[in-house]
Amino acid sequence: MTVEKLHLEVAVALPVYHTFTYSVPPFLIPFIEAGKRVLVPFGQRRITGYIMGSATETEPAEIKHILDVLDQESLFPSSMIPFYQWIADYYKHPIGDVIKNALPGGLTLYDYAALSITAEGKTALRGKILTSLQRAVLQLLESGPCRLKHLNDKLGRNVPGALLQALQRSPQKDH
Repeated sequence: MTVEKLHLEVAVALPVYHTFTYSVPPFLIPFIEAGKRVLVPFGQRRITGYIMGSATETEPAEIKHILDVLDQESLFPSSMIPFYQWIADYYKHPIGDVIKNALPGGLTLYDYAALSITAEGKTALRGKILTSLQRAVLQLLESGPCRLKHLNDKLGRNVPGALLQALQRSPQKDH
């Protein structure tokens, strides 16, 4: 999938029989890949969806942004998508539910990881290259490890998993 595509087709893990189009905020574009899970707004809830690929039709007035990319690596190759679609059509079953049931259980335990600052993170705090959100995250983690939910509560906003993944992968020399 090319990063120029700003609209994605997402299968949600709910009993609905079609996919939905979501736009991608610019800071999440590097993390987009078919087969990854994303967190998306759906009505009044936030739910897990699966990236099926680039959207073919877009209605700009109705499209919501994805909130976060939940995985570092794709959970399934894009070559499996036609198979999942065939299963959903043949058995008259929601595509998101087909994918969810095809994957190993326990993948929804995303919020239970404890986050902590590393020596590289402490060094990065002394640098000037961090964004304000990166700096706020690292400063909170300096006081000790915490769960993502507590980090979000303390900051008063949702910290995208993609930002945490970028911080984790950032070599010390970049800070």
